[in-house]
Amino acid sequence: MEWSGRRSGWWTGVYGVPVPAHDHAGGPGHSPETGPSRRSTAPAVTGHVFIDESKARGYLLAAAALLPADLGHARLVIRGLTLPGQQRLHMTKESDPRRRSILSALRGLDLTVTLYDAGCTHIHELDARAGCLRQLVTDAAAAHATLLVLEEDASLRRWDNQQLIEITRDFGCHQTLRYEHRRAAVEPLLAVPDAIAWCWARGGDWRNRVRPLIDTVHRVDPSPGSAKPGSPTVRKAAGPTS
Repeated sequence: MEWSGRRSGWWTGVYGVPVPAHDHAGGPGHSPETGPSRRSTAPAVTGHVFIDESKARGYLLAAAALLPADLGHARLVIRGLTLPGQQRLHMTKESDPRRRSILSALRGLDLTVTLYDAGCTHIHELDARAGCLRQLVTDAAAAHATLLVLEEDASLRRWDNQQLIEITRDFGCHQTLRYEHRRAAVEPLLAVPDAIAWCWARGGDWRNRVRPLIDTVHRVDPSPGSAKPGSPTVRKAAGPTS
């Protein structure tokens, strides 16, 4: 079962509907959280989606979508935040003043952000990632997105590719939706979902600070089946997230 506001998420072609002031308690299926629109509506267009994960307090996948025409400016903004000698922005390694500066800069970009929150409901981390990827591809196919960019992780690349082959075939978008793995040091825009996922998972004031950037949160419940033995497990939350 899903619930939503008037419109929700980047896949509708609407530039954004933020999550409400209080988090939805969740429910069965994939449940988007929405609120009043924060950007004007626009026709559905193709987009590039940049994806990163957080495993700090359960499993979370963040997806930031931009129009191709906005990519160059957004990359310049992110590169301008990178300090001399710093290969990439990585929120977990930044100081609090730097984190606030990064969030302030992200607010100036024309982003549409969706979170896929599997929480701690999955026994295996790969089950959580698979569920989040499936919902993400569902949304991307509906929006006619053309490219998914995931952060390079050598231990996950083959697994990701196999999952995405199967999922894109299931949804009939294997010929129109491409996916690539890129290193964050090479693709500056992977800093966007990294920062957003970090803040949301951190909870408290950081979640409140990032909330205006987020259009929709999908609760991803466990799917039938489980990952193969030996798959990494999701770490349990250390405490409240907000």
